[in-house]
Amino acid sequence: MRVEEEVKNEDNNVLEVVQKSVEETTKTEVREKEREREREKDREREKDREREKDRERDKERERGREREREKERERDKVREWEKEKEMDVMKAESKEKSAEEETEDKLTNNQPVQKGHVRKHRQRRIGNLISQPGLDP
Repeated sequence: MRVEEEVKNEDNNVLEVVQKSVEETTKTEVREKEREREREKDREREKDREREKDRERDKERERGREREREKERERDKVREWEKEKEMDVMKAESKEKSAEEETEDKLTNNQPVQKGHVRKHRQRRIGNLISQPGLDP
């Protein structure tokens, strides 16, 4: 009987050692799995941070582009305004020139301006007419 008890005790001891080993292995595996899950979560968080940074950079780039487009629109408005002013000046000059030509035509009795020596004589005649008292130019 005693031998049986010893064998039983040994079996129990071996069984306990095996159980403790299995428990330790299981605990270690569980810890490793938890660590791996934590690492995976950390990786995901890091990826999320990178994505958020990318989104912010993209938004900032778009804001910069929008500012550039707005500046270009302002420059276009200024160019358009300058063109309009230039056209107004040209129209005014044209009107002024027309008025001068009308005045000259009135002075020459609506005769077309001639070239060369004939013109000189005509201008002399006009000058004589203007210098005569009693005539209104």
